[in-house]
Amino acid sequence: RMRVNFASERIEFTTGYRIDAAKWDVDKQRVKNGCTNKLKQSAAEINASLLRYYTDIQGIFKKFEVQEILPTTEQIKKAFNTL
Repeated sequence: RMRVNFASERIEFTTGYRIDAAKWDVDKQRVKNGCTNKLKQSAAEINASLLRYYTDIQGIFKKFEVQEILPTTEQIKKAFNTL
């Protein structure tokens, strides 16, 4: 799950990944190097996907900013889910 805080609200997105808490680096907000999840997906694979999601969210906010639109949480969710 990925969480985005915006306009005093929390927006949650499903990433499709699960990882044990012991394998998660809280400070870096990434899977610890050398770890895998139960589906044997590597830290590198999961972290690369998380980085893409982060980049996608940044792009969505930039798009709304360029259009001078203050988006609702629903608009953000819809934009992310249509990627």
